Amino acid sequence: MKENENEAKMDGAAAFYAEKQKILADLINEEEKEILRRNLEQAEKEAREAKYIAYIALCMEENQKPMSHESRVELVSKSMAAAILMVSAIEVAFSTHMIDKTAEKLRNSLDLSSCTEEELKKMMESNQSLQESAAKRVMDMYKTPEKQADYIRDIRKLYKNMMEADDHSPEFKAMKNSVGRLASTKLTDAANPDYADRLIRDSFNMIRGINNFVQGRKRVLYSNAGKEQFDNAMDALSIATGYIPGVRAAAGRLVKSINHARGAENPMHKDHVNLNKFGAERAFKANQKRMSMQKNKVLEHKPELPTMR
Repeated sequence: MKENENEAKMDGAAAFYAEKQKILADLINEEEKEILRRNLEQAEKEAREAKYIAYIALCMEENQKPMSHESRVELVSKSMAAAILMVSAIEVAFSTHMIDKTAEKLRNSLDLSSCTEEELKKMMESNQSLQESAAKRVMDMYKTPEKQADYIRDIRKLYKNMMEADDHSPEFKAMKNSVGRLASTKLTDAANPDYADRLIRDSFNMIRGINNFVQGRKRVLYSNAGKEQFDNAMDALSIATGYIPGVRAAAGRLVKSINHARGAENPMHKDHVNLNKFGAERAFKANQKRMSMQKNKVLEHKPELPTMR
C-alpha cells in the first residue's frame, strides 16, 4: 500500500514538473525565440569578426618590421586571406589553418610574388585596402582584352573533350566545373563590355581550380586517368595564357615548378611540360584516341554470334 502511495506521489511530482516546464517554455513565444536566435547569430558573427580583426592587426604590426620579400608576400597573403574570410558569404569559424590554406591559393592565383615591396606594404594599410587590393588584382590580371569569343570557343572545345570527373579526385571535379562555367558563356556575351566582370571572375575561378588541382600532383603521375586529368589542367592553363596576358607570368612560374619537381627542366626530357604543346586541339585528339581505344576494347570482348546451320 505504501509503495503504491509513493508511486502516486512520484507520478504527481513528475506531472507537476512537466507542467511547470511547459509553463516556463510558454513564457518565450516563437517570435521571441526567433529574436534570441538572431541575437545569438549576431553575437557569434561579431566574435568571429573580432578574431579576424585581431589576427590582421598582429600582421600589420609585423608588417612594420624589415623582412625578406618572400616573407612579406606570405604575410600579405595571410592578411588578405583573413580579410576575405571575415566578409565571406560562407561564414566559417575563425581558423588559422583555414587562413593558411586560403593564403596559399591567393598567393598563387593573384601572383603576389610579382608585387613590389611598396605595393605589398600599401595593401597592408587596412582591412579595406586588403579586400580592395585583392579585387583589383583579380580585375587587372584576369581581363581578356581581345578575342573573347575565340577564348570561349577554345574553352568549349576543351570542356567537351575533358576526362570524366570521378569521386577519387574532387580537385579535378572542381576544376572541370570551373571550365564548364566558362564554357556556358554565350559568344555574344563574351565580347559584351557589360559582361566583362563575369568573364573575369570565371577565368579567375578556373585558374584557381587549376592551381588547387596541380598542388601535390607536380610529379609524374603513373595512372592513365591521373595523367589525362593533369594534361587537361595544362590544356586549360595553355588556353588561358593564350588569351589572358595577366596570367602568363604566374603560369610560367607554375610550369617551372612542375618541371623542377619532375627533374625535367631540360626541354628534351620526356616529362618536360611545355604549354605550347597543350590546348583545346590536344584535348580533342586525346579524347578521340580514348574513344577509339574504348571502342576496340568493346569489340574485342564482344561475344561471337552463333553461326547459322
